[in-house]
Amino acid sequence: MEEKKFLEVFPYLKLEGRLKDEMEQVSVTRVASVKSQNLLRVYIRSCFLISKRDIFQVEDILNGMLRSYRDSWQIKIYERFDLSSQYDARTVMELYRDSILEELKAYSHVLYILFKNAKITYPSKGHIHVEMEDNCIVHMQEKELRAILDKVFLERCGLAVSFTYSYKEIKREEDAEEDFSINKRIEEISQRRMAAGAESTASGGRLAGNSSAGAASGGRAAQNGAGSGKASTRNGGSEQSSSYKEKSANTARNSFSSGRTAAGNGETSGG
Repeated sequence: MEEKKFLEVFPYLKLEGRLKDEMEQVSVTRVASVKSQNLLRVYIRSCFLISKRDIFQVEDILNGMLRSYRDSWQIKIYERFDLSSQYDARTVMELYRDSILEELKAYSHVLYILFKNAKITYPSKGHIHVEMEDNCIVHMQEKELRAILDKVFLERCGLAVSFTYSYKEIKREEDAEEDFSINKRIEEISQRRMAAGAESTASGGRLAGNSSAGAASGGRAAQNGAGSGKASTRNGGSEQSSSYKEKSANTARNSFSSGRTAAGNGETSGG
């Protein structure tokens, strides 16, 4: 079909504000129906980027109008951008990434999360590097994501972009919190063990001190006992010596008295 303005193909379409301004500058290049799917495909061309959210809004309005005639049919818009040279790979990615996410969200939530969490860098002109989390889901869906990005940039935007991909193990917040909790637990256990070791050493020192004190007390008691024994021996020896001396003195006195008596007796007899 001959290329026509979008609002000429859909003259009864009621748009306002930004949507109306955008669609007034858009051309329809082709309309095709897929009867097996009850689908009407509308191919459009624009010289500037139109967000996917705005495209979805126009589709919703058109489908609301279509239900009055063909309830089971649906209109789908396929956009192509004829961009000027001021648009390069980096500019398009920065301006259009939210639209890619919007489209992925409607198509596959897994791909949406995958691309949302990806880190995008630009090593050189016409080169986009995508760094994604290294997990099994990413590896399963990576091929499809690559195909979508190639299609968006090449077929939709007319840009031949070199994409490279890499993977990085991402430490999640809950893992970091768990590691922090484990390290804190280890530290607490270490501190308790150190405190218990210090207390045990101090108790051992006190026990050793008590043993030394006991030994000293025992030594003093033994010395006291030995002193008492010596004193008793000395006292006993003195008492025995005094008794012996007293007995000897008594014996001598008795002997002396007997001698005097005998002498006295002898004198008396002699007289």
